[in-house]
Amino acid sequence: MRKQVLFLVLWSFLLVTPKLATTGIEIVTQTYREGAVRFWGGGNPYASPQLGDWFLYSPFFAMAYGALAHLPSKPQALLWALLNTVVFWTGVSSWFRFHRESSWVSWLALIGCSMELDGSLRYQQINPLLTGMILLGLAAYRDGNLTKAGWLLALGCNIKLLPAAFAGPLLVPLRKRYLFSLVGFSIFLILLPALAVGIRANLLLHWRQWLSLSGDLSQRKLLDIATVSWRLGWPLLGKVFWGIVASATAGLMIGMRVSFQRGPFPWGLWISIGLSSLLLLSPRTESPTFVLLGPVYLFLAGEKGWLGRGATLISIFFVSVIYNSIWPSFLKLPIQEFWASKALGTLLLWAVTVFISLRWFWLHRSHRFQRIQVNV
Repeated sequence: MRKQVLFLVLWSFLLVTPKLATTGIEIVTQTYREGAVRFWGGGNPYASPQLGDWFLYSPFFAMAYGALAHLPSKPQALLWALLNTVVFWTGVSSWFRFHRESSWVSWLALIGCSMELDGSLRYQQINPLLTGMILLGLAAYRDGNLTKAGWLLALGCNIKLLPAAFAGPLLVPLRKRYLFSLVGFSIFLILLPALAVGIRANLLLHWRQWLSLSGDLSQRKLLDIATVSWRLGWPLLGKVFWGIVASATAGLMIGMRVSFQRGPFPWGLWISIGLSSLLLLSPRTESPTFVLLGPVYLFLAGEKGWLGRGATLISIFFVSVIYNSIWPSFLKLPIQEFWASKALGTLLLWAVTVFISLRWFWLHRSHRFQRIQVNV
């Protein structure tokens, strides 16, 4: 695993090094830096930005980014990219091993995954870090390390709410070690900034974060399925899509956990539903956020039969390839307008994953019913 992680990290990091070593930090990392500097200076990270965008992350993240905030621009950008790359590929490698015997579809999925990571690293987002933390936390839960799973997912939820889509359903069935770790570490991360700013100021910062985040979500309309459908001229259909994705995802992610008792749990399908639905539902989804779809490529590429593999290949083309520099600019497709094909390709992967999951659900329930009949 270590050799694989090292190779993948070097591969991705070296590809983005020339750009980051030239440009240094940009608007996203400038936002993190400004929030951290304000936090450590006794100011308000959630005030109107002067250099970056609105800071919407937790007081703990503002506190933690202080370790990078005072570095020169170019080393700061490189170290931030390296951190994201290491955590992302470590998370991926906790689920996948690549070798000569791996199928060609898996290798193409790996290339598609790396394309999405590359775009996010160049934009200097935090989502590769969060994606890796989600995968590491779920791998720890899979392996029975419930304490590690709890604190990893708590850390991710504190920085950004995306990991809550997985942390919550894992409470079914209830595992006390996981619950205590998740809740206990969440409380610890909420209280920790008080060591630097005091209890009263810490509570005020969390309140300001909530106000900023809730206000931002009501204004963002980027690449979620409802907004993309509206831009394509299907406003009503977009609302229907959004409702179907939200209800089906919630039902399946909880229902699969409730019905699971014995035998192998379909982690790949479960994770794929969650990651793809986050992109389809969040109004803050933008082009670099599709790094969340990278692991979905890998999970679906490993499914038996051509349904999952075929959907993966189609999605890689419409989500990743045509927005990469390997695709000739003079061959721009109409569906590339405002990145529409990214959302539509994700919707395809989500729908196929849901279909395969329903098939698993039906077979699982049928086997349970048969066992009950035999026991009676």
